[in-house]
Amino acid sequence: MKKFILVCVFLIIGLNAYCFKSFEVNPFDFIGTREIAILKEFGVNIDDIPFNIPVIEADNLTEFVNLSYAPYCTAGVTINGMIYIQNRNYLLKRFNITLEHEIFHVILHNLGLPHWFEEGLVCELTEEWKDKKRSIIDVEKNSLENLETQWELESYSYSCWLRVKEIMGF
Repeated sequence: MKKFILVCVFLIIGLNAYCFKSFEVNPFDFIGTREIAILKEFGVNIDDIPFNIPVIEADNLTEFVNLSYAPYCTAGVTINGMIYIQNRNYLLKRFNITLEHEIFHVILHNLGLPHWFEEGLVCELTEEWKDKKRSIIDVEKNSLENLETQWELESYSYSCWLRVKEIMGF
């Protein structure tokens, strides 16, 4: 009887280990005419953009890290066309901008751009760094994998955006 109770307890704990929400998002709810023009300029066929992108919204920070393998200071990440994002109650105002950011990564991923360029282009599409500043790092020499803190990741993203603006004349 004790074994049966222990098995039941472990099953209940195991079933509650992941409480994430799963849903799909239509990227066209986030894409305006400006963004469509930029995407077309980079050779994106608008008809090839999927109407539904799967999203996993983690219940908590530990779950997000376990599901996405991303650092705790990352708000969202895209893996194989699926978006993993931290809980909206944690991100608050950053939830929608993070979701939009990751949607553009899904759309641009297959273009074969260097990661730093894709990141900068995504930031241009979302305008998330407009009127903000971070320290500048050399994105072509610094690897994203070597960055550990939120400040370093934000500096990388900001620097990517500045570099793409410089190259493309945005």
